[in-house]
Amino acid sequence: MDNIIKNFNKWFQHWNIQLSQDAVEQRSSGVIKQGGWNIRFCFGRDEKGEFLDYYATHRLTDDSHVRLHEDGTRTSLPAYWGWCRTSDDPIEAQRLKEAQDRENHEVTLLLQAKGFC
Repeated sequence: MDNIIKNFNKWFQHWNIQLSQDAVEQRSSGVIKQGGWNIRFCFGRDEKGEFLDYYATHRLTDDSHVRLHEDGTRTSLPAYWGWCRTSDDPIEAQRLKEAQDRENHEVTLLLQAKGFC
């Protein structure tokens, strides 16, 4: 768990954001609202061992959805698209919009399953 805490805290050190010791000890889910960030997190376990998933939003950057593993690996997970590609061709523009909607719907389902929304 030390690598997970270290990597999370290092990523958000500029904003002085850290995981609380209670959340880590109890492996409890939570929300951090600080420095313009809204960060939802939960702990889990998979074939690689313990992990921390978090979804971080800030109005000045794209959302990030990340899994941090005890072995130090950082895996990017699906996040909402912050922008939509478009086209001058109305049919292509509609196709692109529908693709974005489908992807964002899948992200919503994933986040709901984690209790993030």
